[in-house]
Amino acid sequence: MRGLLFTATAVLTVLLALSDLTSAWVLLALPASVALAVTYLETLDRITRPSAPPE
Repeated sequence: MRGLLFTATAVLTVLLALSDLTSAWVLLALPASVALAVTYLETLDRITRPSAPPE
């Protein structure tokens, strides 16, 4: 799922940049913001996941 999210973001970024709908900064900002959001959500998931009981 993470790979699909990054691929879709990369394709969307390139299409927006090539169609001149946005500035060139989108090439850096959009993928960076998605990477930051995925990292944040994975960290939250790791923190809130109950740990396995000791055996």
